[in-house]
Amino acid sequence: MSRKILLPLLIGAIVIIVVAGLIGTSVYINDLPNRISQHETIVLGQNRLVPGSQAGLRVVVRDSKDTTPLENAAITAYLQPADGGKAIEVFSGTTDEYGSTDINFQVPEDAAAIQTLIVKTESSLGSDEIQRPITITRDYRILLTTDKPIYQPGQIIHMLSLIHI
Repeated sequence: MSRKILLPLLIGAIVIIVVAGLIGTSVYINDLPNRISQHETIVLGQNRLVPGSQAGLRVVVRDSKDTTPLENAAITAYLQPADGGKAIEVFSGTTDEYGSTDINFQVPEDAAAIQTLIVKTESSLGSDEIQRPITITRDYRILLTTDKPIYQPGQIIHMLSLIHI
């Protein structure tokens, strides 16, 4: 083939490929909302827990299109050591008519300090998995106060201590 024929064919092929790519991208973007799960999970609560204490979280499951609550969505929560150990199931239940449930569980006394909280939810619209880092430590606080701000030499200092464990 001569250059006079090859160059227009090459340019035509490039134009066809670019146009096909643009059409394909447009179709993909327009169809994206139909392929994304409408099932949305929200986990509310603290990220620091005390070993041996009662922990509490709230999980809300809803339809992401119109934020209507998803009733009877299955919820399972696990604690897994951050270094990849075995996950321990700490809660299993379902949501109420408001798409919400309180997760209450006993924090293991011998749990590793750095954990991953895994919350899995499943409803008629799909499923979801949320992973959040959790720190498990004891928190000690001591407050010392005196009965006056300044003492003279030789005076007895009276102190009050409050300890929060």
